[in-house]
Amino acid sequence: MDRLFRNTLDCLATVEELEKQGVGIQLCESGGMPLDLSTAMGKMMLTMLAGFGEMERNIISERTTMALQHLKDTGRRFTYDKYGWDADKDNNFIENEDEQYWIEYINVRHHEDGIKVSEIARELNICGVPTKRGGNGLTNKYLG
Repeated sequence: MDRLFRNTLDCLATVEELEKQGVGIQLCESGGMPLDLSTAMGKMMLTMLAGFGEMERNIISERTTMALQHLKDTGRRFTYDKYGWDADKDNNFIENEDEQYWIEYINVRHHEDGIKVSEIARELNICGVPTKRGGNGLTNKYLG
């Protein structure tokens, strides 16, 4: 149930729309007993199950947000392949001097010289400046 719907209102609206189209729904979540959504008890249980599914999703989201913020606040790695940075053995971010140089170069060319990002990317590709993973194509996601 909680895999199908992560929002209580969406769940209830979808079930109501299916009922209007003549589709009956029975769920097998009640200790192996079918949950008949055409009954008052079934609808009440559906609402509760959908509410718990939404709550679970929200708790996971809150925990993830808090964990990522903690990593950011402590300067630890919270993502992969962050251009301009490397991670040490303890997953702390450390500046990558070569990549920081190109970030600054892109910013100057774009903000001070008024060069379009696509033109800067072409220029860097011609010069053979690699991306974080070694390919070509530095883009506007590196602008600060």
